[in-house]
Amino acid sequence: MASSKAFSAAQPPLGFSPDGQYLAYSGPDGRLKIWETTTGTLRQEYTPSSHLSSMCTCLSWAPIGGQSSLKKKPKRRKPSEAEGAVQNLGLLALGTLRGSVLLYSVAKGDLQSEMTGGHSDTVHCICWNAESLFSCSEDRHIVKWNAMKGTVQSKWKADVGTVYSLAVLPDGKTLLSAGKAIHWWDLKTKTILKKFSGHVNSVFQLQVVLFPDEEPENGYFLSAAKGDRLVSAWQFKSNEKFALASFALTDEPAAIDISKLTSRSEKVMLVALTNSGVLHVFEHQLNGKCRKPLKPKVILQIASTDNPETSSPVPIFASMISCNGNDKNITFAYGDFVKVGFEKMKCESLVENMCLVRNLNSSGSKDERKNTTKVVTPKVANDAKVLAPGHLASNRPTQHESSSQQKRKLEDGCEVRTQRQLPMEDRLSALSLELPNHTDASGSTKLSLDNVAHLLVQGLHGKDQDILNRVFDVVDRNVIDKTVRRVPAEVVIVTLKELQQRIHDKPDRSLQHLGWIRSIMTHHMSYLSTCSTLDAILGPLYQLFDARITLFEKMSRLKGRLDLIITQVGMQQNDLAEKSTNALCVYQDESSDEVDSYIDDLLQSHSESEADNWDEFSEPEDMELDKEVEANGGESDIDFALESD
Repeated sequence: MASSKAFSAAQPPLGFSPDGQYLAYSGPDGRLKIWETTTGTLRQEYTPSSHLSSMCTCLSWAPIGGQSSLKKKPKRRKPSEAEGAVQNLGLLALGTLRGSVLLYSVAKGDLQSEMTGGHSDTVHCICWNAESLFSCSEDRHIVKWNAMKGTVQSKWKADVGTVYSLAVLPDGKTLLSAGKAIHWWDLKTKTILKKFSGHVNSVFQLQVVLFPDEEPENGYFLSAAKGDRLVSAWQFKSNEKFALASFALTDEPAAIDISKLTSRSEKVMLVALTNSGVLHVFEHQLNGKCRKPLKPKVILQIASTDNPETSSPVPIFASMISCNGNDKNITFAYGDFVKVGFEKMKCESLVENMCLVRNLNSSGSKDERKNTTKVVTPKVANDAKVLAPGHLASNRPTQHESSSQQKRKLEDGCEVRTQRQLPMEDRLSALSLELPNHTDASGSTKLSLDNVAHLLVQGLHGKDQDILNRVFDVVDRNVIDKTVRRVPAEVVIVTLKELQQRIHDKPDRSLQHLGWIRSIMTHHMSYLSTCSTLDAILGPLYQLFDARITLFEKMSRLKGRLDLIITQVGMQQNDLAEKSTNALCVYQDESSDEVDSYIDDLLQSHSESEADNWDEFSEPEDMELDKEVEANGGESDIDFALESD
């Protein structure tokens, strides 16, 4: 049974062959590459005709050798003709984005067949069983294929959501499928024997652990889920609702592999690779439930010594464990897919924390082309006339010009060649860094296309940074494209090296330089594909872009948190400023006018009160006078006195 893999977003479609001799990888451009692990040599590279519309999403190697039975006293059976054909062809199954399955023959180095009609959406996992293979897809179905005929044998709906992973048991009677839950299927009746739930996220890989000479129901299986730092172990016939054991990782798992057991008492060895490129090795005997997560026995990392001052980590992107008798070996691949490094280590030689220092330039992939080029320089006859644009044409006279125009003889017999060239003033102005009098609508000056091309070539030959800064400051896409088309082919490699160095030195201006790199890759790809040093130039550039993309998400999260903190601090400062502007006590000094009006009010009120008092005092006197008048017969004492006088 070949191992089955579904790949997370951080893990591309790749996998070791069952014997560990080859590593297959399918890139985003649809090209399939196969390396030999012992020598690190790229043995095959194939590009399907429909690679752009059917990008590979998963792959799985066909099994090698006959399938053994798990019953006691197994009898060897002769493999069928179909199984023999599959083994002889060395088939590699590729799941595609549009739902088809491609069969690639390693023996023939070509596509064997394309199987369609099973899935209507992305294929996530493929698993072999003798001459048949199973596939699961985004369309929630599982399909059983006949690999030799290329037809669908059966198809059924496996889950209410997407099915990400499959694992068929060696007896071919039952199958494991995983989405958010894990289902154990009876392949004959297409019914669910048991359901395992415990993962929060989708399960992307399953590995079956079986004991020799025992039924599959007594075995275990391991599962790895996205966003989960635990690899869970389950038992087929257990009544437990949750996993019996779990293996703790330092990061999210990218791929897992297990060793083949030879006895019941043997410990199973688990190799788990994380998204950060760190390898974890566990050793545990599956026998009952474990309360605490198991810690790794070995943590393996790779470091590079390309920079003598500092050592940088190198990710491990593929691993597998193989058994040769009693010896167990771990094979892993590290680096990148431009230069791949392979290494094989015995499990006995591993220690708890290992960091292997490797020089990628020397110990990396040996897929280095010879120092030859496919560019052939044509031989030009002496009497040939070469036509070129005006800005690239030579100032020397052609062979067809008359001898009278080419030279004249002086009286002393000396021969002077009269070249038709520009005046010295014009030639110096053409080489000057001063901008020509070309203005755009906004009134700003622009470099002409002829000057940009000439200045670029001149700056590269003379290594003049002032000239190169002036040229690479151009951001107009049309100007860049036309300039790159005018640049000679022999300057393209030097331009790429200069741009790469500038991106390293000035990361803040990378976006401006990427426009030049994009234009060069577009217009000079045919020439670049023939250069033997292209890997050395584009490899570090690819690693730099990949590292920046990896850190982009973390930096975005950090920026969001910092913006939130700054906003909260600003709001608190504004609240304090508003509180400080509100006075606790306000004293208002009254003006003189207000005081005068207040005094007038007081005086007026005082006079009114006195008048009231006067009235009160005068009223009794008037009453006494009236009584006297009545007593005197209507005349008062005053009137009587006046009359007597």
